[in-house]
Amino acid sequence: MKIPKRLLLVNQYFAPSEAATAVLLRELVEDLAPFISVTVLCESSAGPEQSSEAYHVERRPIPPWIPEERVVTSKALRWLSSLIFIARTLFFLLVSKPYDIVVLASEPPFIDLVGGLFCWSFRRPFVIVTQDLYPEFAQGVRLQPVALFAWPLKKIHSFVARRARRVIAVSTDHAELLARRGVVTQTIIPNWAPTSVSGTEPLQMPSAYGPMIIQYAGNLGLACDLDALETALKELFWKGELPHFQFVIRGDGIKREQAQRIAGRYDNVSYHAPVSRKEVYAAMEACHAHLILTPPRLLGCVHASKANSIMAVGRPMIASVPTPSSLTRFISSNRVGYVSPAEEPSQLAFCILKALRDLRGDPMVLSEMGARGRRYVSQEWNRPKATALYHSEIQKVLKGEL
Repeated sequence: MKIPKRLLLVNQYFAPSEAATAVLLRELVEDLAPFISVTVLCESSAGPEQSSEAYHVERRPIPPWIPEERVVTSKALRWLSSLIFIARTLFFLLVSKPYDIVVLASEPPFIDLVGGLFCWSFRRPFVIVTQDLYPEFAQGVRLQPVALFAWPLKKIHSFVARRARRVIAVSTDHAELLARRGVVTQTIIPNWAPTSVSGTEPLQMPSAYGPMIIQYAGNLGLACDLDALETALKELFWKGELPHFQFVIRGDGIKREQAQRIAGRYDNVSYHAPVSRKEVYAAMEACHAHLILTPPRLLGCVHASKANSIMAVGRPMIASVPTPSSLTRFISSNRVGYVSPAEEPSQLAFCILKALRDLRGDPMVLSEMGARGRRYVSQEWNRPKATALYHSEIQKVLKGEL
């Protein structure tokens, strides 16, 4: 009997955690499991445990002396939990039977560097999947002490990445940044919309006659530019336009307190904790448009994967993103929303007002934007296409193809 090939997927987050990355990785593993024996090495479950006969999960929970509820909002505790997970990953790789292929998804920071260096040293084939790119990310948000050591870290990371059997990027921005470091990206596989935010029933936009409801839903981490939102709110307030809007901030992370302060400052802004995956579809649908807020210094370091989820619920985007980003080009060419240059945060208010004028002038403008986005994710980019590409790349590595 033919023994199935063994794959190890390493990432700090995995379902039943409701983080977007965790949900997508579970769907990827579900689709790979019929073809290859998959083991997932992750951290805490962060929810009711789910079992599966199709794949195996090795969990390494956060130590009990680290308050798990504070890891989300504390930089120091997040780094500590990440370092512990990296150490546990190295120990697991050292004592476990060698896998035919190791896939390193880049969370926590530098897991791809440390894990890849180990795999290369012990001649084990590995693949790197970029989510966030360090140390450029740390430089962009001025995250110390990593930013102080950016140059040597880039050199080491590039050395390791060039020795991976495959480097898979989630956006062309990632690929271009890696290319400047001399790292060749074999393929670009963007994240897809989780099935929990995909539906087939017709969607109806909220009424155009009340306040325009604009929502930010997602991780309130360092890659969320709440400063741009604050600038836009000030502009709308002084122009007397704020009463025409209702802003909803929904999420959790290091910037949660800033989000709560913003909500406490304006009657037209509210903060809400994240909803469960079962409720996320309805929550994302309950607005006229969604915000994407990416700081200008993070071009190429992060990708707003929430764009696919926004399109999946048939809503347009109002995106404050770096001007040369691939998302800027995508939104403009496919007419699925509005774009404001992140380098000029004052322009976000004008972008929001343009969406309001369109809603008041002809509500079908926003509805058609949402419909175009929904068609794109359902026909052009979806889970089956994305996971099939992953399967193809993994098979190439297992067959020894370069």
